[in-house]
Amino acid sequence: MVITREEIKNLFKEAIEPLERKIDNLSNRFQELKRLVDFLNEKYDDILVQLKQANEKIQRQGTSLKQMRKYLDDATKQAHDATNGFENLAEYLRRDCLKISGVPPSENYTCNQLVMAVGQAIGVQVKEEDLSTSHPLPTFKEDAPPKIIVEFTRRDTRNSFYANRRKLIDKKASDLPNLGITAESKVYISESLTRYKKGLFGEVNKLRKRIRWKHIWTQNSRIYVKESDKSAAVVIDSYEDLVEFKSRHPPRQNQS
Repeated sequence: MVITREEIKNLFKEAIEPLERKIDNLSNRFQELKRLVDFLNEKYDDILVQLKQANEKIQRQGTSLKQMRKYLDDATKQAHDATNGFENLAEYLRRDCLKISGVPPSENYTCNQLVMAVGQAIGVQVKEEDLSTSHPLPTFKEDAPPKIIVEFTRRDTRNSFYANRRKLIDKKASDLPNLGITAESKVYISESLTRYKKGLFGEVNKLRKRIRWKHIWTQNSRIYVKESDKSAAVVIDSYEDLVEFKSRHPPRQNQS
């Protein structure tokens, strides 16, 4: 059987046409894939730009936060310094003052006479010229002992008066000479503390009782505590000092 040229041509055509269609399909798919890749590349570039912008924004915000923290730290330090400065000034203004409590007020004697009588009881001579001013302090509790505040004109007289306060331990108001007092109340001499130091003293005293330390007192507005007569004194000047002291001296285990 002889195959003509036309038949051979048709056979080739029938064989090639499916391949051409497949090639066309592959070409179309390739074009679609290329468009998809181009789209993703474009989006990827956009995403990179957005990420870069976001990172720059975060860095700017981080810088702003650092600046804000620094500003707050500086403001806190300035406030702390100002508070310390005010506290130091308040203590300075009170440096020549002392308080006497436990002696009831009376029209029979002046506050200056009371101070001089206390001085006589503790062996410290106090004259009128040693006193700048003295007056009663208001009390806000009915059961609070009466108090007067006295400002001395001489620091050495003030210091000697305060140093001999322990001589009042076995004395009562009725023991004060030349006043005619019959009250049996105890008499105390203390420093004139600022509100800050009074609050701190109260907290330190509470802790002292919990840990069963024996002594607490102030000297030139500084707070001292001692565990026993022979132990070394610990100074507490601030609430930060109190926190540190608490960490080193927790309440005893058998304390209820």
